[in-house]
Amino acid sequence: PRMCQRLKAIMNLACSDKFGTGMPLLASNPFQLPIPPDPEPKSWEVPPLTGTQLAALYESMPEYDRLSVLLRVSDFNLEARTMMVNHSVCRGEHDLGELRLGPTKSKHSKRVCPLPDLLVPLVREHIANRKDESSPYLFQSRRGKGPLAPTTLGNHFRQAREQAGCTTATFRTLRVTHATLLMQNGGTIRETMDNIGDSTQEVVMRHYTRTVQEHQRQVVNRMAVGMTSESKTLQHILGVQ
Repeated sequence: PRMCQRLKAIMNLACSDKFGTGMPLLASNPFQLPIPPDPEPKSWEVPPLTGTQLAALYESMPEYDRLSVLLRVSDFNLEARTMMVNHSVCRGEHDLGELRLGPTKSKHSKRVCPLPDLLVPLVREHIANRKDESSPYLFQSRRGKGPLAPTTLGNHFRQAREQAGCTTATFRTLRVTHATLLMQNGGTIRETMDNIGDSTQEVVMRHYTRTVQEHQRQVVNRMAVGMTSESKTLQHILGVQ
């Protein structure tokens, strides 16, 4: 689909005189085929992780990068219990050179997220036990002063998911789990968008939230209780005291 869209856009440009050459290169756009729909990614079939799976995944990661959430110590305000996302890790403009802090994927990716109270002591302990206390990075490379390489983190994650028994999980699954559980626990769509750094409701609902059958069952049971509570006949049939 992306290639078709790109080719169609190029042909449209060739049919215009946008660059002031005096005449278009083409009289009409020869690309008349319908744009094929985006295929549904296989990640949509992966459900959110359960608490047991999350705990197993955490325990299976190496201790020095199991809290892999952000990049710098200064990204955390432990007194206010917040963490900031201001950067990404990259190798420069042409993807060459040493790892460094670069811009986020989009302006919406920059955000301040509330940090759960129970994580504060874990973050404090991690900061205190870093190999190089002079480094600004929360997750450090073992061989240098730069940030932890994404490939290293990816290898650790793949090994951990095998040990944890959730072999289909990816880092995207963690985002799905966060978004789904946040909304199930009362978070609004706006709060979910802010937490995962996305600007549209459609993306959040289409790509990052899932239906959890057990939660759905709890909801319909509560709904049924509310609907039958005023009927003495139904209460008698159901055996409700």
